[in-house]
Amino acid sequence: TRHTIVSSTQDAHYFTTLYWTLLVFALEVWLLTAISGITPGKRLLGIRVMRTGGGRPGFGWALLRTVLLLFVVPPLLCDRDLRGLHDRAADTIVVRM
Repeated sequence: TRHTIVSSTQDAHYFTTLYWTLLVFALEVWLLTAISGITPGKRLLGIRVMRTGGGRPGFGWALLRTVLLLFVVPPLLCDRDLRGLHDRAADTIVVRM
């Protein structure tokens, strides 16, 4: 996306581009997490998301996890097992492949 710090509030297309970028990111994370538990970034790092019971997250839990992830604060708050708030709410865990 194109971004200029000086004229970002003057550019009519800046916020449109910003929201479309966020929407595409959210859809990508939601669908890929729900179907396989692996996003491109997770694939590069050799990790995946799965339910604590061992299955794939599914569409509902992946949606909850993605919405909470977009708020940025839940990943910063973690418990003693290093599970973020978004993972605890969706009953998921990140594991190595």
